[in-house]
Amino acid sequence: MQLSIKNFVLMLALLQIAFFTQARKLIIVGIPAPPMRYLDTNKQPKGFDIDVLDHILNKLGHKYVVVLIDSSPRVEIMWKKGDMDILMTYSYKKERVKYLIYPKESHVTVAWNFFIRKEDEGKIRFENYSDLKKWRVGASSGKSYTKEFWEASKSYPFIQIIPRDNLQLNKLINKRVDIVPLETISALYKAHQKGISEKITYLKKPLKIKPYYNLFVKASTYPSLNKLVKKYDEELFKMKQDNTLKKLKHKYYFAE
Repeated sequence: MQLSIKNFVLMLALLQIAFFTQARKLIIVGIPAPPMRYLDTNKQPKGFDIDVLDHILNKLGHKYVVVLIDSSPRVEIMWKKGDMDILMTYSYKKERVKYLIYPKESHVTVAWNFFIRKEDEGKIRFENYSDLKKWRVGASSGKSYTKEFWEASKSYPFIQIIPRDNLQLNKLINKRVDIVPLETISALYKAHQKGISEKITYLKKPLKIKPYYNLFVKASTYPSLNKLVKKYDEELFKMKQDNTLKKLKHKYYFAE
């Protein structure tokens, strides 16, 4: 079962129902981030993360409810208090291990790449950050990218920093910048939605790349959660072996 909650009061009511019914449902929480997790036109949660969990949990016979919350601090409070059972798609950080169980299997690798116009393919290259000096570089304030990028950008003759990352593809297509770093999965999905996939490409060398996991909450009261983690790993491994995971990635226009 999949539900979406925008009103926090309704969300709390839903969580109470999930906690106190005899056959308690797993409570799965995530922050909206298309195409990983988002609300469709019917206000139902959809996306790659949810498809992966739906496939595994249906096989294992676990019912669940999905809650999307657009607030990182609120989500962190919830996992620390045990107000959820599964947290969707976070990277590894040592300080999180106190509260979260990392499975062995990662379901997705997230990369950041430099995007350029298709017409500039072969002309713009990235081997080191000094290669970008002769181009008009776009960037978004508040994005970590890498320390090396931000340090190198101080010497760029032209760098345009804006607060809204969702404007960067339009600026690239309209030739206001020549190159811009973007989270690759999200950028490719947005390009498809905008109908501009054929007009852009990205440089193969990433700025950074790391595995992401669906995490299990240590303070959860869900019965036999540790056993579920083991079964989750087994089923996710099978999805990798039989190409089920690959097919789901194609559904959301992931890069190979």
